[in-house]
Amino acid sequence: MKKWQEKESIVFTGTEWSTLRYGAIDPQSVTLRYVGFADLTNPVFAEVMFRGRQSATFELGKDFELDAENGKIRRTPDSAIPDYRESHFYGVEEFTHEGWGGDWGNFPFITVIDYCYDAAQNQLVEDDARRITMMSNTPVPQKTLARLQNGETLTYVVYGDSISTGCEASMPEETYFARFADKLERVTGGHINLINRAVGGELSKHGVNRVNDSLAQETPDFVTISYGMNDMCSNSDVTPAMYKENMRTMLDACRAVGAEVIFVTPCPPNPRWKYTGEAWREYAAMMRELAKEENVPLADVQALWDQEMTYGKTISDLLYNDVNHPTSYGHYLYAAMLNTLIV
Repeated sequence: MKKWQEKESIVFTGTEWSTLRYGAIDPQSVTLRYVGFADLTNPVFAEVMFRGRQSATFELGKDFELDAENGKIRRTPDSAIPDYRESHFYGVEEFTHEGWGGDWGNFPFITVIDYCYDAAQNQLVEDDARRITMMSNTPVPQKTLARLQNGETLTYVVYGDSISTGCEASMPEETYFARFADKLERVTGGHINLINRAVGGELSKHGVNRVNDSLAQETPDFVTISYGMNDMCSNSDVTPAMYKENMRTMLDACRAVGAEVIFVTPCPPNPRWKYTGEAWREYAAMMRELAKEENVPLADVQALWDQEMTYGKTISDLLYNDVNHPTSYGHYLYAAMLNTLIV
C-alpha cells in the first residue's frame, strides 16, 4: 500500500547522506522545499531567524541526490539547499543560544520533504507509537471518549511550556494539540472547544499556579499536561522528585473539578545545548512513574522520539531552534502518541 509522508523535516550537512524516515520511495513523488518566513502563519517566528532566506523548491539531480530504495538523501556540491555547516552551532560540542541577537537555531536550515512510499516495506510511525503505548499498559481517557461519541462538545485545555504553546510548528493547525483535537472530533463525531493555557519558559512549579488560575476561570472536561523541558535544564532548581510532586498537584487539581488528565512526556533536548541537564531523562521517568501510580493516560513522546533516532533521524532534523522546540514533524510525533489513546 502506498502512503504519503508530509513535511518531514531534515537538515543537510555538506554532501553527507541523510536518512529519511522511510525507504521504498517513489522518486517521482518527491518534493523538497525550504519554507521561508513569509510563508509561515504561526506568529511565534521572528524574521531575523531566517537570515533573509526565501521559500524555494529544490530539484532532484541538480540540488539533491536520492537513494529512493534505502531512504537516503544528500545535497549536491553546488546545491542551493541551505547547508548546516553555516550554522553557528555546527561542530560546537557545547553551544549556547545566547548572544546571537535572535540569529541562531535551525531556522535557516530546516527543509521539508513530501514523498510517497511503500508502507508494506516500512515500519510506520503510528505502529511504533501504538507499540510504545501498549507496552506501557496505559489507560485511555474513557470518559472523554464516551462523551464525545455521544456527540457532546467538550472543553480541552492545554497546559505546558513553550512546546505546548505551539512553537515552532509552521502553522497553527500543525501543533500537536490542534492535530489531537482534530483527530478526536473525526474519530468520535463529537466537538471540542480548545483552550490553550501554556506559557513559554515555565517550569512545573509555575504550572501549579497556572493550572489553579485556569481552573478558577474555566472547567475543562479533559486536559493535557506537558511540563518538563524547562525543569530538566541545568540552571533549574526543580529536581526530578520535586517535578513529580508538582505534576501530582496539577493532576489532583484537575481531577477535583472532574477533568480527565493526559500526561505528555517532553521530547529530548539537544544534548549539545549548554543548559541541557545531565539528568534530563529522569523527568520523563518521573512522569511515567506517576502515571502508573495514579492510572493516568500517558502519551510517551520521549520514547517515540528515541525510536525515531534508530531510523537515522537526527536531533537537529527534529528541532527547529536546534535546542528544544520541535518542528511541525516533531509536533506530528507528539500527536501520533496522543492518537494511540483514542484509536
